[in-house]
Amino acid sequence: FPSHDINRGDSLCPCHTATDLAPASKTDCDCAGGNGATDVAISVPNRFTRLSHAIGTAMRGLILAIQFLTRLPTPQLTHFDPAWLAESAKWFAVVGLMIGGILAVTTVAASYVDPVFAALVGVVVWVWVTGGLHLDGLADLADGLGAAHRDPQRFLAVLKDPHLGSFGVLALVLAVLSKWSLLWLWVQQMPTAP
Repeated sequence: FPSHDINRGDSLCPCHTATDLAPASKTDCDCAGGNGATDVAISVPNRFTRLSHAIGTAMRGLILAIQFLTRLPTPQLTHFDPAWLAESAKWFAVVGLMIGGILAVTTVAASYVDPVFAALVGVVVWVWVTGGLHLDGLADLADGLGAAHRDPQRFLAVLKDPHLGSFGVLALVLAVLSKWSLLWLWVQQMPTAP
């Protein structure tokens, strides 16, 4: 197998680079006068390695997105690089659809009991699945905006404060009530609602 780093883009011969399916050495390349027999034997493992690396990278991004946005159980990664979290952002929409699917199934199932109960179940599952991440951020923002009085330094100081203020409490109550009300209206509009 090639002894070079395939991520650096090393050039093995004038017509091949490491990102191509490159032969092991210049003598194995048809363009360098080799017979090219080793090219096939080397290409297949390189192609498989790149494919497995791409799948592994994609799965790592999906796992990190699930871990960041939810409390759902996932396989644990043995290593972590903070740059991977930024790369996992492309999976956020997929995780959002997953969360929405979980909420829809549980809310529809609970709607056979009662629409009010279904809306309550929907909010509880929503908070449990997301770990309240969105609610925590909303409360911090409300405290910062409400107590800062247009002073950027005060805004940052309030955001760093771990305590919950009155603006944060009001924002949380309004957000949960809004979610519950909207879920209740949605359940009542469903054809399966009692």
